[in-house]
Amino acid sequence: MTNSTLITQERYNTIVKVLLARCSRQKGQQMPKFDRDCFKKYILVGNIANKCLYWKADDGHHLSIITYDDIFDVIYNNHESLSHPRDFRKNKYALDEKYYKIPERCVKLFLDFCPLCFASKKHKAENKVH
Repeated sequence: MTNSTLITQERYNTIVKVLLARCSRQKGQQMPKFDRDCFKKYILVGNIANKCLYWKADDGHHLSIITYDDIFDVIYNNHESLSHPRDFRKNKYALDEKYYKIPERCVKLFLDFCPLCFASKKHKAENKVH
């Protein structure tokens, strides 16, 4: 996906390393631009690997950062916790409350191919034919 807000696991790990290295940096030492940007945009919360990087929202509410590798599981777990609503807005709103900018295309694609919802759509279509 081009122009996506999702990041790779490699970039996620790089950002976490930069934020962790902050403690070892000496006062007055010049920081690279990438490091400064990381400190402005992200914060580490907790110590669970691959689930500790958050986006610093303007209102003080932190949103979890998702990688390409985790996007399906995150959308699926959210969709399942909402009892499989087919409404795109309901799914997207719930995701936007917890996660940083999950692309709309990903949510729509998931909803089109959710195994449980897809099976029930097919079953209803068969019932209408008979």
